Amino acid sequence: MTFARNTTSSTSSSSSSSTSTSMFGTLFTPSPVLKEEEKDEMEEEEGKRADMSFLDFVDKTQKCIKDKEYQKQITKSEQSQIRYLAQLKEKRSTVISCYEKRIEQLEKSNFEFVGFALGYIGQTNKQIENINKEYAEKFKRLENQSMEREKKLIEDHRDRACVLIELDKQYENLKGERLEGLDDQELNHLIETNQKKNGNTQKREQDLVDQSLCAVCSEEPIKIILKPCQHFCLCRGCATKVSTCPICRQNIAKKKEIFS
Repeated sequence: MTFARNTTSSTSSSSSSSTSTSMFGTLFTPSPVLKEEEKDEMEEEEGKRADMSFLDFVDKTQKCIKDKEYQKQITKSEQSQIRYLAQLKEKRSTVISCYEKRIEQLEKSNFEFVGFALGYIGQTNKQIENINKEYAEKFKRLENQSMEREKKLIEDHRDRACVLIELDKQYENLKGERLEGLDDQELNHLIETNQKKNGNTQKREQDLVDQSLCAVCSEEPIKIILKPCQHFCLCRGCATKVSTCPICRQNIAKKKEIFS
């Protein structure tokens, strides 16, 4: 390409020289040495410009090719990212749908379970209420019976004590009035009969006293009823020391004091 341009330049220079010769004739004849130098300089400058233009063209072409390849790479990367994001979005939608269905199932199951649990709890509470009511009534009856029993024992004890006192008085009166008119046999019979009566009375009195005294210490009056066996057999002091009933040997769950 440079060689072609130099040839064109030489042809142009020759035409110029001919024109110059024809115009001025013999008036002006250029120096052959000067003509050759100018010609070489012009050819060198044109060659440099041509080389620079070609290099610029090559640089621009390479840059354009690189830019297109870079754009292709960017486009491929973006497309790949878009496909990946689309896949993630699809997976996300699938996962969300699964979780929503699972949550719906759990809510339905929880609702059914809560309804069943509330019904069962209500039924159980009603049963417990009925049982507590039944036991409260039973305990009240037993408590009343125990109190009545204790009152009856105390009253019987007082009545028998009064009878004994009255018998003693009668005995003293009879002894003073009738002993003088009795012989030895009758007197001995009377004494023997009186002793028997006194023995029986004392035994009944002791039985009453024993029934009203603590089954453990036999000294203090009974004040405590035991549960669940319902035995009325302990005083306050002994009730704090035992864990089983002294009568039936059943474990004591609760102790209640009875006030006469």
